[in-house]
Amino acid sequence: MKKKIVFVISFLVALILIINVLAITPSIGNARMILKATTGDILEKSILVKNTNDVAVNIILTASGDLQNSIIIKDSNFTLQPNEEKNAEFTIKVTKTGTTETKINVQFTPVGERNGAGLFSTIVVIANETEIKQNYTDSDKNESDVIVVEMPEKDIPEEKLNDTIIVLCNGCELNNKCYTFGFRIENNYCDDNSSTFINQKTPNSICNNNFECDSNLCINNQCVSGSLWQKILNWFSHLFSGKI
Repeated sequence: MKKKIVFVISFLVALILIINVLAITPSIGNARMILKATTGDILEKSILVKNTNDVAVNIILTASGDLQNSIIIKDSNFTLQPNEEKNAEFTIKVTKTGTTETKINVQFTPVGERNGAGLFSTIVVIANETEIKQNYTDSDKNESDVIVVEMPEKDIPEEKLNDTIIVLCNGCELNNKCYTFGFRIENNYCDDNSSTFINQKTPNSICNNNFECDSNLCINNQCVSGSLWQKILNWFSHLFSGKI
């Protein structure tokens, strides 16, 4: 009987650890930026990294893309406690004229684990030889995934003055609000492929994240029924109460 109990407890602990890893949800602000600059400029920016999980996570930031060799990430490796957030600062030197696209990859890994999840912030730099003003503040860029860039009127043809504001939502727009990927509203979630809210999946459907399933349980890339999970918990409850 003792061996049986030890085995059951070990199984339970392993199962809980697996579920905790699968349940990791990455979250960042400033998921897309469009920056107007002059070749040679050095831009100081930051990405708001949020730990919305119930466990501490290690964060690693890396760069890839057109200007990856021109980016210095000041906060490339740090740990966030549950519900903690941090502005990860970096500088980017504009070394190319024209439009470039660079990504800051943000990897979330539970402390003590090897597997995790990740997101990336896309940085589009439009560089030319004319000085262009960036009309937003640090408080603007940290509040949401929406970045507003405005060119000065002197550089814009008169017929284009009404088209100078660029508003981007790197997520799903609903009722004039921008929601991050994975956000759930009434059995729908923000899908990162279509940038729209779609229905959560039923049990046995293929999944990659817990939020895709209506039971909020994605195990081995398959949605698991909430009632099945409850039956497992009830079985263990009866086992320890001596009813089995």
